[in-house]
Amino acid sequence: MKTAEEEVKEEGRRQASQHPQDLKKQIDQAVGGWKNGRFYRHLIQDEWPTLKNYGDESDAYGLINPSLYSNCGVYEKDFFQPRDQYEIRRIFDGIGVEMTSNAFEKIWEQASTRHPNGLVSVESFRGIMDEVNAQKLVETQVS
Repeated sequence: MKTAEEEVKEEGRRQASQHPQDLKKQIDQAVGGWKNGRFYRHLIQDEWPTLKNYGDESDAYGLINPSLYSNCGVYEKDFFQPRDQYEIRRIFDGIGVEMTSNAFEKIWEQASTRHPNGLVSVESFRGIMDEVNAQKLVETQVS
């Protein structure tokens, strides 16, 4: 026969086993042990590729309003890439810009002096060409 003290302890164990935390522990033990989310966190992170943003991709404005050139496969970084004389001449001839060899050489020289290493891009060449054309326009209007 059980003493009153033993019955109180047994009743306490029964009540404790019905507590939600204890029930969870019992279920975890029956299923295969208790698992913590910390042990799985690195596995989930390893499944995702590392995100790299080098700043050369378009922002939201560029995605909503792409430039005329990007529709043709030419992007902003292509305008600033250094190119040699032959390639610059070929690009501007290809878009229909007519200029003499002498005019091309003068513009090339001015564009190459603006870069510390003497490199010329499509954008720098276009900028100098615009300045030269603006100067000619001013001279014709003054005359």
